[in-house]
Amino acid sequence: MASSEFASGAVVLPDVTILKNLNRDLFQLNLGYLMLVREYADRDMVMAKKLFRNIPAVVLERMAELPPQRLAHVARAITTPVLYPGLNENGWNMVLGVMDNELQPAELSEYLLGVLLNER
Repeated sequence: MASSEFASGAVVLPDVTILKNLNRDLFQLNLGYLMLVREYADRDMVMAKKLFRNIPAVVLERMAELPPQRLAHVARAITTPVLYPGLNENGWNMVLGVMDNELQPAELSEYLLGVLLNER
């Protein structure tokens, strides 16, 4: 049976702390993945292209050149896990745009959230 809160039509919002923790965990997941990709791309591009087939070659090549601070900037902008296989070519091009300071991180975040919501 529904509680009186739900019966009254009140909207229950998630705790802000939970949302902050989820955001932090997503950032750490994405940063760890991007750093792993960067290490492989920096050491052995041929192997990186085989291991990370979902990432376009031009993005891998650019990742190998980026300093970790720049990857952190990109990871913070990504609103979905990078491991998510549905990130299309346009999404990766936008990631490349953030890497090269040609695109604002907020634009990437908005695009990725839209892609995720449209698939449900």
